[in-house]
Amino acid sequence: MEWFTLDEVAARYKVPKKTVYNWNTTGTGPEYIRAGRHVRYSSDSLSAWEEAQRV
Repeated sequence: MEWFTLDEVAARYKVPKKTVYNWNTTGTGPEYIRAGRHVRYSSDSLSAWEEAQRV
């Protein structure tokens, strides 16, 4: 399993970091963990979130 930073997630989805912050606070984005002051996203949670976004 690979871990991604908030910056990497924003770059992956081509959205501003502010959008990813908003996803975190509203609970609409991929699941994440908080390690101290750092937020990390697993490759599994990103894949699951992508699948859930399909129409």
